[in-house]
Amino acid sequence: MLQLGGLVTLPGTLLCIYVVRRFGRRSTIVVSALVYGASCMMIALVPKGDYYHDWPRVMLAALALSSMSVTFPALYLYSGELLPTVVRNGGMGASSMFARLGSMIAPFILTTVIFIYFFLTIRHA
Repeated sequence: MLQLGGLVTLPGTLLCIYVVRRFGRRSTIVVSALVYGASCMMIALVPKGDYYHDWPRVMLAALALSSMSVTFPALYLYSGELLPTVVRNGGMGASSMFARLGSMIAPFILTTVIFIYFFLTIRHA
């Protein structure tokens, strides 16, 4: 399944080059991030197990991965252009560090919220 995810991101990355040149950086980031977010939210609306191999969920996940692979290169390019030359290396390094830190902490925050909800439910039952 991991190979399929990598295969889906390749067209999105190549599409990013064309879309950024054609429509600009801001428009590309906004539209692809909206498509990414909407397709991730629509996955929750599709019932699990009703379709053969859950094909609607798989297609929405593929759309999300493709639009994510359009968003991230364009965002990286745009954020590098926002910073002045003097602080560009430090700014890009700090933004990359905090992005990776956030992606490492996110599962723990979700687990903590679930644990607190479970604890409060038991306590007040």
